Amino acid sequence: MWTGIRSPSNSRPALNLALGFDAAPEAAARAAQTAQTLHWRQAFPQVRAKGGFAVLLGNPPWERIKLQEEEFFASRSPLIAEAPHKAERGRRIELLREGMLLHRLYPEVEAAQGLAPPNVAEQVLHADFLVALRIAEAANLLAHDSGRYPLTGVGDVNTYALFAETFAQLVRDEGRAGFIVPTGIATDDGTEAYFGDLTQSGRLASLYDIENRERLFPAVDRRMKFCLLTLGRTVAAEFVCFATQAVQLAEPPRRFRLTPDEFRPINPNTLTCPVFPSERDAELTKKVYRAAPVLIADGPHERNPWGISFMRQLDMANDRGLFRDAPAPGRLPLYEAKVVHQFDHRWATCAADGSSSDVAVDAKQDPNFRVTPRYWVDATEVESGLAVKGWSRGWLMGWRDICRATDERTVIASVVPRVGVGSQMPLMLFAPREDMRAFAALLGNLSSLTVDFVARHKTGGTPMKYFVFKQLPVLPPDR
Repeated sequence: MWTGIRSPSNSRPALNLALGFDAAPEAAARAAQTAQTLHWRQAFPQVRAKGGFAVLLGNPPWERIKLQEEEFFASRSPLIAEAPHKAERGRRIELLREGMLLHRLYPEVEAAQGLAPPNVAEQVLHADFLVALRIAEAANLLAHDSGRYPLTGVGDVNTYALFAETFAQLVRDEGRAGFIVPTGIATDDGTEAYFGDLTQSGRLASLYDIENRERLFPAVDRRMKFCLLTLGRTVAAEFVCFATQAVQLAEPPRRFRLTPDEFRPINPNTLTCPVFPSERDAELTKKVYRAAPVLIADGPHERNPWGISFMRQLDMANDRGLFRDAPAPGRLPLYEAKVVHQFDHRWATCAADGSSSDVAVDAKQDPNFRVTPRYWVDATEVESGLAVKGWSRGWLMGWRDICRATDERTVIASVVPRVGVGSQMPLMLFAPREDMRAFAALLGNLSSLTVDFVARHKTGGTPMKYFVFKQLPVLPPDR
């Protein structure tokens, strides 16, 4: 910053001093140490000169770059981590900045400890939070905007995805790279460009998918799915999925191969990898897609025969301020995904404490029975959103976002009344159509065992995201 210091144009030391350049290397070194950064090509110039590493092996960290407030404060300040919702958590973080958190929430505890506001320890913790937040924001900027990660630097970035792309960049063309990452590297939104590039360029050698049910990694959740991913030039990639022990990777019935061309009919939009338990499952899925196309094919020649547009009506976190705890004139119930099931908009009902339970059969036999939601919303909020989309019908169709390949059913689509709908049930809105039977046929198609069979091979985590749903095999209206 210039503050009255003047120097001739040829006086480089004075200019450096004025701009603070002399301190820049030291400051950069401190920042790099704080953020734990490594510049690969500067650290290994001799490897770069030879075209890259011959062999790379690694177990990169699996962490979202986006700072999670609950995780940051879980061990530092439970008062913030345990806040009931995002808005309240933000309010408590502001109190932390002022050193007034304990004073406002538990003044009796503060008095018993002989403390007085402002609490310096709280303010120091807030400063640490800001440092962590700025590091995360800087890392996000690097991932998204630097051009360093063109394939994985999108959305909510996870460090394992960035490491996976780094491995692909650093290994030489004839080399091999092997690493352990979540199976989502091959199935999830945000990494589809990376995995599609691997499959279509013939650089994917193998993917061995393992479920942690038998605690191969004791400290990791048993439901976690990870894979041994190997990069290297091959004609067809080799796969093993749903293994629970290392010895199963050598069992012939579990192993199957896919060429670059075989990915396209199954996942034409993303070229991501289905996870087949066996070669027979892979062959059957290929046959299904020869009989029925995907629901929506993206690209320059988009094919959307049902005229579908998607809508995420009310966000369960960000729109919390719109939710009401009791019914009243002018309010509509807020349907959450757990309320519905296949062909059933009265699957579960909520108690006064917010807990839910399945609706009894005798209650369903009463056509006037209605489920009790956890929240209600003003009808104007619902109607204004639907009006923007031009939706005038008295019903809504959507599906449960939260699902698993190991559940009894994976695709759970249903029709609900014209009510408020939570974000964990994304909605499908359709182009005008006279024949209402077609919508019933679509719902039947989505609820079929055939679609569920295919969906299980595409669901690597818990969310049934848009890109997965769009690539399910669905008969077009004229069929």
